[in-house]
Amino acid sequence: MEKVLKRKGKGAGAAGFMYYMKPANLSAEIKKYGYDYTVGKTLGVYAAFALGLTILSLLFKLKIPYALMVGLSGILILPGVILSTYKKRYEQQRFSDLTLYLEQVLYSFKKNPKILYALKDTLEIFDEEENKMHKALVRAVNIIETSFTRNAVEDGLKEIEKDFKNDRLLQVHKLLLRIEKLGGDFDSSILLMLEADRQWAERTSLQMKAVAKQRRDLVIIIGLNLMVCAFVLFALPEEMTITGYLLYQISTMCLFIASLLIYARIDKKMGINWVSGED
Repeated sequence: MEKVLKRKGKGAGAAGFMYYMKPANLSAEIKKYGYDYTVGKTLGVYAAFALGLTILSLLFKLKIPYALMVGLSGILILPGVILSTYKKRYEQQRFSDLTLYLEQVLYSFKKNPKILYALKDTLEIFDEEENKMHKALVRAVNIIETSFTRNAVEDGLKEIEKDFKNDRLLQVHKLLLRIEKLGGDFDSSILLMLEADRQWAERTSLQMKAVAKQRRDLVIIIGLNLMVCAFVLFALPEEMTITGYLLYQISTMCLFIASLLIYARIDKKMGINWVSGED
């Protein structure tokens, strides 16, 4: 997968458990995805988690030492979950930008079969300066306009391909280069490419919906599991209560921690690079 946020000198494990423990570091890392995430938002997530844990601890009669162990586990796990949430948004936005680019650059080229014109026309849609596609298009146009080498156009298009590694993008650029070089009747070729791009976008969108459904199902399963456990606990007669036993306290603590770990693990694996199709 494209290493968007790779840092030098830090292992993944060390970064996950130590580096992101500091809210300022987490905010700075999320900002690299293009989102403004304040330290206050991180503290708000921690506060919500603490409130939820307090309610569950009272409901399941979990004693303070064991509840604190769950809380410590949550503090270690939550930064990764927060980062994963914004990473998913980032990848979805990149996919959306790419599909819009593929469609618009072909329509613009159809109006005027010059790649530079098509890129400039497409750039008008991506008017946010912090947008990744906007930046790539600006670099591409600048190279084509200022370079006097034979491969200026190819080099400009490579700036977009560098940020959006995608087979459909490569095929569209190949088609544009061939038409600009050879000319001729190209309307049917562009229409076929537009249809192929549309089908790819639809297939990927369906995959995105399926992954989102899996995530919702996971949350529902974890919630139902906790509800069943709570129901069994409260269904027991008072004289048969088990909440005071050490085994109950440990197993309940492990249930909470396991639920957090399972969600975090599966949620991370669902963070797919929709542009390249890799996880």
